[in-house]
Amino acid sequence: MNKHIDPEWFRQPLAGDENPWVLKTRDPFSPHHRDACIGNGLVGTRVTVWGDASGYAPGSTSFMAGLWGEATDNPDRPQGLVELPHWATLTLSTGDRELRRSAREISDYSQELKIRTANVDTQWREVGVDGPLHQTRRMWLARGHAHIAVLEAGCTLDPEDYHGGRVFAEETLDSLHNVGVSNASTSFDAGDAVLSLDLSPFGRRLVIRSRLLIDGQVTREQQQTSERVLRRRVWLKGAKGASIQVKKVVAIVSSKQYADPDAEAKKQLDAACEDLDAVWAGHTAAWDDLWKGYVECDHPRLQQLANLSLFSLYNTLRDGLRDSHGPCGLFGNGWDNNVFWDTDLWTHPALTLFRPAIGKSVAAYRYDTIGGARRNAEAEGEVGARYSWQSGDTGDEACSMQVFRDERHIVSCVAMGQWLYAVSAGDTDWLRNEGLDVFKGCAEYWAGKAEKDPDGSYHIRHVCGSDEHAGYVDDNATTNWGATWTLRKAAALMRDAGETPPPEWEEVAEGLVILMDEDRNIPLQMEQWQHGQVIKQADTTMLVHPWHYPMDDDMIQRTVDYYREHYQDQPIMMGFAIDGILDCRLGREAEVTDTLERLLAYFRPPYLVNTEAPTNERLLFVTGLGGFLQFLAMGMAGLMTDEPEALRSGWSCLPTGVNRLVLHGVHHGGVPHQVEVLRAEDGATSTTITKV
Repeated sequence: MNKHIDPEWFRQPLAGDENPWVLKTRDPFSPHHRDACIGNGLVGTRVTVWGDASGYAPGSTSFMAGLWGEATDNPDRPQGLVELPHWATLTLSTGDRELRRSAREISDYSQELKIRTANVDTQWREVGVDGPLHQTRRMWLARGHAHIAVLEAGCTLDPEDYHGGRVFAEETLDSLHNVGVSNASTSFDAGDAVLSLDLSPFGRRLVIRSRLLIDGQVTREQQQTSERVLRRRVWLKGAKGASIQVKKVVAIVSSKQYADPDAEAKKQLDAACEDLDAVWAGHTAAWDDLWKGYVECDHPRLQQLANLSLFSLYNTLRDGLRDSHGPCGLFGNGWDNNVFWDTDLWTHPALTLFRPAIGKSVAAYRYDTIGGARRNAEAEGEVGARYSWQSGDTGDEACSMQVFRDERHIVSCVAMGQWLYAVSAGDTDWLRNEGLDVFKGCAEYWAGKAEKDPDGSYHIRHVCGSDEHAGYVDDNATTNWGATWTLRKAAALMRDAGETPPPEWEEVAEGLVILMDEDRNIPLQMEQWQHGQVIKQADTTMLVHPWHYPMDDDMIQRTVDYYREHYQDQPIMMGFAIDGILDCRLGREAEVTDTLERLLAYFRPPYLVNTEAPTNERLLFVTGLGGFLQFLAMGMAGLMTDEPEALRSGWSCLPTGVNRLVLHGVHHGGVPHQVEVLRAEDGATSTTITKV
């Protein structure tokens, strides 16, 4: 197994036994293996090679959307998304104890991630202390019952060589790794294992309740509890050829969702265990509904990458929430999974395009946390809504480094996110109410932040752009143009709502400068730009997408080619995807193909888990997946998703080897569309958009 997927893998057709909706491995012990990730939009977890999340860190990493507590990644950061206690453990073995896995003889191993139904199936044959047995696992988090997760474990004892008499099952609930915990307790209640605790700094109660459904004869049970760890061991009668099934059904509930999480966890667990088949049916039906939005392509590997990217975004949020997410979704604690611009400008445009009801969650989070944004501005002697570079529960700034706190372009990204949701969903009421409040706060901030010079020009000074390597700069390109866009859009929305915008908004918007490199006739990244400096990403290419700064194609080509030469050795995934969108606009098939193949280095086998850069381990980097999907939708299909009048395509361009790309369930104005990009016999491509 390679560390990354590569162009050779990408160009190969699917093997005869491959399903584009199923990713699998038979080599779990490769040093390059990265675990599968599944979720239901509220809870997500990694699944280890053993089909559960045993073995603890890092394989058991699991999170709940919107459950904020004390940070762990950086002691200077006040809050982060809480890593859940270890709940996803269930092991089977023969004899009287769990045999160390290093001592087992393993064969016939296979594991499959099924993205149509969001479950992981694992099986293997092992020789235990009492003889051979065949093990099976299925793990899934119920999409139709957001607080329910299920681990199914089974074993069949060898009909010839098994010589023992018992099978040993063990489960644990463990919160030892959690920080900022108080009032922690474990207990057994009417046969259920229960772990509960309070989380600082918001005092939320979290309850995890687990029940074992056993198909087999229990001969003995042992229960152990301490303040923060619970362990249950069960011995079952075994015989040659016998099959034993143990299902662990878990309810995970916090006081953010319910006032009495203890009672709610029991209620939901009772209902789920009463008819687990119905829970599975609801789960698959919910995923069938989600998969009305998917990608079809005559290139099966590209189709796999695209739908796996959508799958990861679908796993991260769900309809009906008012939460956002961090760069690693529900699968890692990079940057403590605080909310960045990553959501508003990278994942949200792709997610809300296919599923506006989920996109509304991101928009609602920004509305609900506008109080924190206003407190941020007040703390710096500013006005309006200064949205945080990193935020959690309240919207207050959670970033510990001042230079990054001053990446003020996030304010415009928040406004753009509001607009894109409303256009996709056709939610004009949002733009007259909650969304308008967000826009007003953002515009107030820029009107107060911009500085007027004696010549009448306006400038935004001493900020950090998205190219963080540059540190503090003046007149950063996307910061200034994003502010211009925000001021103008906010004024227009106020007029649509029958209100009169402050006249200085248009004055500032008109006066904000975009600096130019006169020798090359391209925009300057910032006033302090020096030819030859190394950049993290190009702010100037973002002028074109998503901000639509007016440039002709010649200037766009000069801009993308010039700044591409200044990238660090391993560019971050989402910035690199922007180049692909611009190459599509320019109709440069060779460059589009090259960008696509270079993006392959960001995906890890066997489950196409991606990273921020090929050389780091920030898994699962959903920000990059949002950029990849935009590369397909806004690049290859040329969709202009921010125009409210109608969904249209401004261009089309397919990479070499791809002749048909279809985007199903793309929304505009609340109406689903089918978008088809075709290559004609003469090589020309065209996009057809049809309402469905």
